[in-house]
Amino acid sequence: MAKGLMQKELFANILNKICMESGEYSPDIWLFNWSEPLLNERLPDYIKLIHSAQLTSFVSTNLNITHRINELMQANPTRLKVSISSLKQEIYGITHERGNINTVIANFETLALARDRNKSTTDIWIGHHLYKNTAEEMEQIQALANQFGFGYRPSYAIMAPIEKALSLIEKGDEKPSGIEAQLFFHPNSIVKNVKPKRSGNMDCELRFNMTAINYDGSVSLCCGTTQDLSEKANEKIYFMEHTTSKIEALKYQHSFCTVCIRNNLHLTIQDL
Repeated sequence: MAKGLMQKELFANILNKICMESGEYSPDIWLFNWSEPLLNERLPDYIKLIHSAQLTSFVSTNLNITHRINELMQANPTRLKVSISSLKQEIYGITHERGNINTVIANFETLALARDRNKSTTDIWIGHHLYKNTAEEMEQIQALANQFGFGYRPSYAIMAPIEKALSLIEKGDEKPSGIEAQLFFHPNSIVKNVKPKRSGNMDCELRFNMTAINYDGSVSLCCGTTQDLSEKANEKIYFMEHTTSKIEALKYQHSFCTVCIRNNLHLTIQDL
C-alpha cells in the first residue's frame, strides 16, 4: 500500500463532499487506516475541520510517538483509543512490532497531563488486544487506565489484514505458530464455528457502513483489506470523482468480498 500524507485542501474537499452527500446522517470520521495518525503533522488541522463541519472524530494510536500529543489534545478529538496488548516488552514488541511499551506508559502520563491542561473533553480509552498470553493482564491494564482517568475496553485480537487470515485458512490444519498460536479465534476456527451461527441476513458493516479513503483520495475496498476498490491493475477509484452510489456499487461488485464472506471473515454487529 502506498504511503503519504493527505494534503489539507484535499481533506477539506473530501469532507465537504461527505457533508453534501450524507443527507440526514452525520458520519463519524475516523482518522486512521493501516497507519499511525500521530505521524501526521496535519492531524490537529483535520480534527478542527471535522468539528467545524459539525461531525465527530475518532483517532486510534499505539502512542509510541512522543511528540504532537499536546497539539492533539488542543484539537480535542471526540474519541481517542490507545491500543496495547501487553505490559511485558517481550510480548508487546511482537504484537506491536518495533513498539516500546515503556514509551507508551510514559506517554500515558503525557497524554493525561495534556488532556487536563487543555481541558479536553475527549473520550480516551485503552483498547486491550486480548491474546492467550495477554488476557491474564486485564486487571493490571485496567488499573493503569484508571490511574490516568482513561476508559478500558478489551477485545479479542484478530489476524489482519483479511489477506493474512485467508493465508492461514489455506494452510488448513497445519499447527499454528508465533502470533497466530496466541489467537483465541484462529481463522480456521472462525470458518468452522461461525458459519452455523450466520443467518445470511446481515450485511457486512465494513462494506455498507464505512468508506476507506487513502491519503491520495483513492478508495480502498474496505478497512479490513489492502485491496483497491478497482480490480483493474494500475487503476484507482478516487472519492472526489464518483458519487456515493457509484462507490457503493463497486464495493458490492468486488470479487474479494465474495471470498471474504464465503470464509465468514466479514463483520456483522449482530446476526439472527
